[in-house]
Amino acid sequence: MVFQADYVLPVNKNTKFEAGIRSGIRNIGNDFLAEQLINGQWTILQNLSNTFTYHENVEAVYTIFGSKTGRFSYQGGLRGEYTYLKTALVNTGEEYPRDFFQLFPSGHVNYEFQDQNQLQLSYSRRIRRPGFWELNPFINFTDSRNLYAGNPNLNPETTDSY
Repeated sequence: MVFQADYVLPVNKNTKFEAGIRSGIRNIGNDFLAEQLINGQWTILQNLSNTFTYHENVEAVYTIFGSKTGRFSYQGGLRGEYTYLKTALVNTGEEYPRDFFQLFPSGHVNYEFQDQNQLQLSYSRRIRRPGFWELNPFINFTDSRNLYAGNPNLNPETTDSY
């Protein structure tokens, strides 16, 4: 579920101010059941079965200011994000709650030449959050050679892009 509200205030013909909020909530559950055929009966393998739950809540607020004067234009912004994340292995009672706050600044300066070419300098900080399967610590296997387990302690990775 996502809720988002944005506001744009044109200050004048070449200048504007923007602000907004965003709330994103995700809840995912995954049941993993392993069975073995013993004497014609399917038997659940308790140590290889589990239920994984994933709850993520990301709250963000941002502001951007931009303007143009002659051939120069610029824009600067800042986004703040608070994230609450909780994963759990239900059958074993293991829980991995985490929360953190991060700031994401951005800035762009642009110069337009007479011949329709432009020069732009920019910076932004971005985030990539680990996905559901990357956080699931329960061993998933398709056969004896293909095993996979995620790490519930993975942090999001941030990138400074220039």
